[in-house]
Formats: sequence, structure tokens, C-alpha cells
Amino acid sequence: VGKDRTGLLAALCLSVMKASDEQIINDYTRTNKEMPKAVAIGEIQKRRRMDGIKMENFAGSPPEAMEHTLRHLRAEYGSVESYLDSIGFDNEWRNMLRSRLRVGA
Repeated sequence: VGKDRTGLLAALCLSVMKASDEQIINDYTRTNKEMPKAVAIGEIQKRRRMDGIKMENFAGSPPEAMEHTLRHLRAEYGSVESYLDSIGFDNEWRNMLRSRLRVGA
């Protein structure tokens, strides 16, 4: 559960574990149920006032946000794996992550 950076990291980990897009999106949207919207908005409001920004855009984790993110990664890099390769998280690293995440499964 998480949004923004945490949600992206969770999505990438799930992708490494061969989760489907549907599973990744469902996991991302769990934040809507488990993280109070006031928490997400409150963190932004602690910072300086941002005129013209709709604060409700920062509340929740709509499925469209993750759908767009996955589409963007594929459009720009060809696949999530190619994106991970481009940031140095190659197949060797992905295999190590898989082996560690499977230990408790």
C-alpha cells in the first residue's frame, strides 16, 4: 500500500515478481481504502501554498494513475524490464530480488 514514490516502487517490485497489470493496479488502489485521504492531502498542505493546484488530485490512488504509469514505461522503454535495465536494475538484480521476496512465500 502506498502512493506516489512508494506506490511506484511497489509496482516495480510486483512487476519483477511477474504480477499482472491487473494485480499491480489493484494493489496500488488499496491505498484508497487503507490510507486516509486527509493524510495524503495534509502532507502537501504542510508545504507552502500552491495556488491553482486542486488538492483533491493528491488524494487517493486512482487506478488510472497506475494504468498511465505502466503504459508510459512501456511506451518509453518497451517494457518495465527495459526501464529497470536502464536504471541499472538488470536481470541479475531482479533475480536476487525475486529470490529474497520468495523466501517468506
